[in-house]
Amino acid sequence: LYKRAKRYDDAVSILNRGLEVAPDFYNLHSELTKVYRLKGDEPSAAEHLARAEKINPARARKLRGDDSKEALGASSTIQR
Repeated sequence: LYKRAKRYDDAVSILNRGLEVAPDFYNLHSELTKVYRLKGDEPSAAEHLARAEKINPARARKLRGDDSKEALGASSTIQR
C-alpha cells in the first residue's frame, strides 16, 4: 500500500521492521530492492538484491532483470 501511495520512506520503515523479526525472508529483501529503486537509492537497492540472491538465487533473477530465456539458460527451441 505504501508503494502505491508513493510513501516510500514509510514502506522502508515497515519492511525494515519485518527484517528485525525475519532477517532471511526473501520477500522483505525483494520489496526493499523495489522500493529503494523507486526512491532512486541504487546502493541500498543493490544491498538488498544481494541479500535476496543469497536467499533464493532463482527468484532473484527476475528481480535483477535476468529473467530472459537466455539468462536462464533455456534453449531457443521447444523439445517435443
